Amino acid sequence: MNKTLAAACIGNSYGFSVHWIYDPKYIQELIQREDVLFKAPQKRHYDEAKSAYFGYPHGKAGDITGQGMFLVWLTEALSKNPDLSVDDYRRLLLSHIAPGGDYIGYVESYAKKMIVNDVALSMGKDVVFEMDDEHLVGFVPYLATKALNLPVDKAKALVELFSNKTEYAQLFDLFDALLEGITSENKARKLRQVIDRAPLTYQAKLEAALSDKEDRVFLKEEAGIACVIPQSIPLIFRLLDRAQTYEEAMRLNMTYGGAISERAMLLGYCFAQFSEIPPLWINHLSPEIKSIIQAL
Repeated sequence: MNKTLAAACIGNSYGFSVHWIYDPKYIQELIQREDVLFKAPQKRHYDEAKSAYFGYPHGKAGDITGQGMFLVWLTEALSKNPDLSVDDYRRLLLSHIAPGGDYIGYVESYAKKMIVNDVALSMGKDVVFEMDDEHLVGFVPYLATKALNLPVDKAKALVELFSNKTEYAQLFDLFDALLEGITSENKARKLRQVIDRAPLTYQAKLEAALSDKEDRVFLKEEAGIACVIPQSIPLIFRLLDRAQTYEEAMRLNMTYGGAISERAMLLGYCFAQFSEIPPLWINHLSPEIKSIIQAL
């Protein structure tokens, strides 16, 4: 079984039923009265919440989000061809998500822009959109290369499919330094030691993540619960600091709401370096995803 892919996909599926519910109080009340772990999203939950986006009406128990599927497809492809190029990555995703593809699920803005640009190029036109995205999808190549023990430079090359921002490469190096030799005992110290490796615009945010500042103020001033990295990376740092095990991290992450499943992929990978994934949790994944994880 591929532990990295398992950690990311299990984390993604854990809170899939409430992914993109931006109402933490509602989620905290919901999980007290209903079993929503590894379940399908239900429209009534999204309707009851103060703020939510029901993006996966066809989602089933054990499914993962679009970013999760990008990770599965890319890891499979890299396992067959470690020299996969950015153009290969683009063609891989288009084969699944472009009209006529086999993917049934939400396609986010960065992927829609890629599809439009591909159509424009096929007609001999200039690209329509600059690829300057800031979503956590930029960490998909990082997780895929970690799953296969490939150089981080491969992730830095593939991230350019969706983004021209240099922050991703710096953050990849930061997480490499953080996770090298990490244990539950030295975790707090290592989190503080790597802050100066972050992009300058992130350093105060990461300091705040590890402070005693209350969540309400921290989320308003230095982070957030959407899946753009200026919001999600500081929150992931706070979760790394405050949770002690993989299971606790998944539960705590879900209570913040928002981009739950996408945060959980990177968070799950980090915690799997020093904490066990509950062994039976993989059985909650769809048979298709489970079989891919076990084969790699």
